[in-house]
Amino acid sequence: MARRASSKSSPTATIGIVVAVLLLLGGGYFLLNRKPAGFSSPPLPVEAFLNNANSLRGNVYSVEGRVNSIRPRDEAKFVHLRVEGSGPDQHIFVVVPNSLNTVNIEREQRYAVKVEIEKGGIPKTLDLIRL
Repeated sequence: MARRASSKSSPTATIGIVVAVLLLLGGGYFLLNRKPAGFSSPPLPVEAFLNNANSLRGNVYSVEGRVNSIRPRDEAKFVHLRVEGSGPDQHIFVVVPNSLNTVNIEREQRYAVKVEIEKGGIPKTLDLIRL
């Protein structure tokens, strides 16, 4: 009677499977926990904005901050952002026109805001992303 060969799994195959599973889990973790990208425009120089916002008129900037409060008006909303920096938090208001009602703005949530500084140094929102 002939002997049957026993099939043992090789240690290299087992190690290869374990490495592949770990790479898949690590890649999934990275994709699920990555921070959404903001905007490609330069960040708003908050100190210069607070000192003389009218000097920045006509420029487009991006701001990342946490919503402190929302003041709805007829044509727009005034959103109070708390911008974190190297020093103490800075507070600015941005105008969000009603045409951007596709994004639900909630208190205590982080947002990236693309703003254009208009006449009088008023930052008008061009685009908005929740972070």
